[in-house]
Amino acid sequence: MDMPSIETFVRKRSQMIFSQSAFARMIGVSQQRVSQYVALGLPVDDQGFIGDPDTSKNWIKENIESRNIDEPVQKERADQRARLLAAQARKIEAEYDVKFGHMHQDSVVRERDQQNVLAAKALILSFPSRFRNALKLSAQQERQMATGG
Repeated sequence: MDMPSIETFVRKRSQMIFSQSAFARMIGVSQQRVSQYVALGLPVDDQGFIGDPDTSKNWIKENIESRNIDEPVQKERADQRARLLAAQARKIEAEYDVKFGHMHQDSVVRERDQQNVLAAKALILSFPSRFRNALKLSAQQERQMATGG
């Protein structure tokens, strides 16, 4: 672990403390990231200095690194990945069937077109929920927007 230069240390109440930028260098992130951690609750003194680096690192590990992406986002990404894998598998199966004479080429084209239409439809239908999630609208606000009032 690289320690910051002696100029970045500040003595206060006989305890070694760090500025946010010195702590950022110590843990290998930007000063802006440390400011975000502070905004999320990383303990600092009344002047914004960080005390014990081990305690602060543990706070980051417990409160930041252990945090997962929002569950709806994870679920949407997993669903998208599952749809992609299913489409890729169908394509490979269709190509295999054509290669070994189980299906005519025009059937493959029709099936691929149908899959593309279904994928486009699923994407288009997901837009309202994406906008709703992005805007975080209440049910009443959604009704007002739908009625134009």
